[in-house]
Amino acid sequence: MRCTKSEICLAFQVRYHTATVHLAGLPTINVTTPQPKSLGSHKPFLLLLWTRFLANKPKWFDSPTGVSLMEKCYYKGVHTDQNCEYTTDRTRLLEADAVLFRARLLSKKDLPRKRLPHQKYIVFENEPPHKTWLYVNLTDYNSYFNLTATIAWDSDIPVNSHRRYIPDWDKFAALSRVNFTAKKRHDVPVAWFVSTCPTQSKREVYVKEMQRYIRVDVYGDCGTKKCVSKEVSGFSTDTCVWNLLDGSGSYKFYLAFENSLCEDYVTEKLWKVMKPNVVPIVMGAVDYGAILPTGSYIDVRDFHSPRHLAWYLNYLNRNPEAYNNYLRHKGSLKLSRKFMPRECIFCKRLHELNGQTSIVYGLDAFWSSRRCIEPEVFNSYRDLTDFGVDLNAIR
Repeated sequence: MRCTKSEICLAFQVRYHTATVHLAGLPTINVTTPQPKSLGSHKPFLLLLWTRFLANKPKWFDSPTGVSLMEKCYYKGVHTDQNCEYTTDRTRLLEADAVLFRARLLSKKDLPRKRLPHQKYIVFENEPPHKTWLYVNLTDYNSYFNLTATIAWDSDIPVNSHRRYIPDWDKFAALSRVNFTAKKRHDVPVAWFVSTCPTQSKREVYVKEMQRYIRVDVYGDCGTKKCVSKEVSGFSTDTCVWNLLDGSGSYKFYLAFENSLCEDYVTEKLWKVMKPNVVPIVMGAVDYGAILPTGSYIDVRDFHSPRHLAWYLNYLNRNPEAYNNYLRHKGSLKLSRKFMPRECIFCKRLHELNGQTSIVYGLDAFWSSRRCIEPEVFNSYRDLTDFGVDLNAIR
């Protein structure tokens, strides 16, 4: 598709010394010829974080803003000549090589008034489309951005590191004599931590039906149980996770149910239970088999209904060896490659895209409801072929 004078692509035609770009409904942008940056120089790419990450949380990343952020990235697989610096200082706009915007916090009243032809404007979002459209009409920003950075793996910058766990068979053998059930509770085998109650996935409906056949303790705003975590640096040190799912008298199963059934949407609901000795039960519009080996997790799609899932969980609750086998598989897993934090992904990918031009003409079509499915559709497509357990036999 060719650019017209009404489109933002004028901002990227460097042959213009100066230009004034108009986009319907958005403020006028003054474009000036940039001073090109040499890739051979040691000066890092500057990424300006224009919006806050959340309305009440300014930090985009866990590490301090600045060049020092990159030190851990080199260990994670970023080349040492791929330097980046992050800033929230808007006075450095004309220095920036890229400007990052959180999609759900976009506002026409708060956009840059100047734009250099070489700058890449990036739209970022880590929540699914329906949660984004609640706050912003993305149609207003068609042709405004150069790159997408979302949870979808077909984004220009996929912000979720592609985690894939593989077995460490030596560790599996070492766990062969461990009885994980020894410190587990048997009266209530299932736990769920949840704070968002009505959801697009209708997971709450699924759990309510499950509770007719197996006991499930629900913690948080949507349940009757409470646990106040003392963690301060992320779920890896979450005391509720470790005490209730891994400690003495802990639960055997954890419901890692996503609140949205959207493509590539897998969150901390799964990641936070990868180290504790608990069996995750997953629900999401994700190919979990591409992330975890069979036998290390339980997928609701392997069961015709919540009742059938509950039957199987009750069977595992009564049979220590069958349950222990799940935790042997899960406890012996390792990442196939180093996990790369988002700040490292941004930097690495921007260096890879250096010199290329692109425009997101249809942001509304890219980040639309087509990426999600309704629970009724999700529940009608079961995958029972790879399970191989006769539920009637174990009931």
